[in-house]
Amino acid sequence: SEDAAAIYDSPSGRSSRERSGSDSESSVIDVMQDEADFDDMPLDYDAHRIAVALTISDWKLFERIEPAELLSQSWMKRKERAKNVLAFIARFNSLSHCLIVAILQPFGHLERARLINKIIDIGYELHMLHNYNSLMSILACLSSSAIHRLKHSWSQVDPVRKARLDKLAQTMSSERGF
Repeated sequence: SEDAAAIYDSPSGRSSRERSGSDSESSVIDVMQDEADFDDMPLDYDAHRIAVALTISDWKLFERIEPAELLSQSWMKRKERAKNVLAFIARFNSLSHCLIVAILQPFGHLERARLINKIIDIGYELHMLHNYNSLMSILACLSSSAIHRLKHSWSQVDPVRKARLDKLAQTMSSERGF
């Protein structure tokens, strides 16, 4: 999208609505250049900015996929013929795992709830950017058993965000999709 390009191309890596922070911060896009490693994913940035960085990074992987890699599920049979599809799948799994770990690291349920709220906001921004790959990765994270059973943390999540998450999950559901 034009918004994604504007943020990516701007010298500070920020849109005009995000220029309130310090220019000495490293750009979230620079931090997230490695498509498969999210161990240092900066969740302190604005949700929109993170979503744009994820979208750009997803696009870089997606554009490498050759049509032949998608034929006859070659990623399941002859992995060497579908290296880009496998990289895209690995990215999905890596993002989901990273977010699960990020939520589980803090000890307190209030901090976990804050992170869940933030991840829901990122998911909403991904939906607005039409990045359904990363959005599904976020939904997989939040519906994983490790996160789903955090009852005390979920009780502290903003009800508006819970409703937004339910709407995103409903939108992305495969039920009645065929």
